[in-house]
Amino acid sequence: MKNDLAPDFIEKLCEKMEALPVHPLTEEDVKTYFDITLIPNNRQVDFMHDFMKEDWVMAGLFKRANAALTAIFEPKALAWIRINAKSIGEGVLLLYYAQYKAKKCGNKSIDVPFLSMYVWPMGFPSSEDLQKIWDIQKMNLPGVPTDNAIDIPLASKSIQFD
Repeated sequence: MKNDLAPDFIEKLCEKMEALPVHPLTEEDVKTYFDITLIPNNRQVDFMHDFMKEDWVMAGLFKRANAALTAIFEPKALAWIRINAKSIGEGVLLLYYAQYKAKKCGNKSIDVPFLSMYVWPMGFPSSEDLQKIWDIQKMNLPGVPTDNAIDIPLASKSIQFD
């Protein structure tokens, strides 16, 4: 995949993510999941703004989801992704994977139930495995100002909604 930037580059990366083993949620993870789902819908926007003030990774994921992806991410879904990402890179991979699954299912709206039923029903991949995926998307293209394929819109075109 190196240096072969095509509109399905990220889709192929997500197919590799689908094959990763996952680690079941811990009791603490399940408690956090329920805490997030119990946030009233009319408090989601305030919750998101408060979370972004305290956590720059959350702010980055929010901006990426709104600027680069075509699925609509519910604030609680972004929080669930952030809580399960140990870095901005992991969070970005998880965002794009959620977008990929949404496109595959024909579901443009991503909320916490969608994530728990269709994206990560059995748990999340390990940080080590996500790092391997991150390394796969590294590029070295002349004249391209980034070495991350995930930062280039063309690379994720096939997982976007029209």
